[in-house]
Amino acid sequence: SLYIRFDFKKMSVEISQYAIKGCGEGHAILKNWVFEISDDGQKWTEIDRRNEYDFIYDENVFDVEKKKFARFCQIRQIGPHSDDFHRLWINAVEFYGKLKIP
Repeated sequence: SLYIRFDFKKMSVEISQYAIKGCGEGHAILKNWVFEISDDGQKWTEIDRRNEYDFIYDENVFDVEKKKFARFCQIRQIGPHSDDFHRLWINAVEFYGKLKIP
């Protein structure tokens, strides 16, 4: 599956919300994904899931129910884009929450 992964190296992050900005009009839109966290980059915990999500705005903010500090996070596509192809097109991602620095 396709994914975009973020590694916070020696730090860890507790994400309470995240925002996804699409690529603009005329481009395929992400519709099916899971947002996951991991301490080791191998074992992943799902903290949010969207199925057949319909982007109303160019940028959408999503709440995370399961909050936990982790080194890695990723957005993994679990179904086709709005154009029925499996492509991971995202313009920008923003994270909101807490950062733990050793």
